[in-house]
Amino acid sequence: MNTTVEKISKICTSCGFCCDGTLFNYAQVNDVKDLESIKKLGLTKINKEGRSFFKLPCCHFDQKCTVYDQSKPEICSKFFCEPIKKIKKGNYSEEELI
Repeated sequence: MNTTVEKISKICTSCGFCCDGTLFNYAQVNDVKDLESIKKLGLTKINKEGRSFFKLPCCHFDQKCTVYDQSKPEICSKFFCEPIKKIKKGNYSEEELI
């Protein structure tokens, strides 16, 4: 049976609302490592209000994240939507979402 982390990863990689432009038009770039990642991945960098972002929808989302196991901007690994936060807190099970 999958662990909670594996189930969360499966939900995240198959949903894509945070990557496909449904929720956001851009995602924050945090540091030089992120800048290197977005350049390597061919993502479009934009500057807004003195901060750097990359444009969404992400070109690496095709019904799932196609670069999930590669080096990518920190926000791609750190962002959790509200349903995933509730799963992590134990407020409801993964099965209730699937």
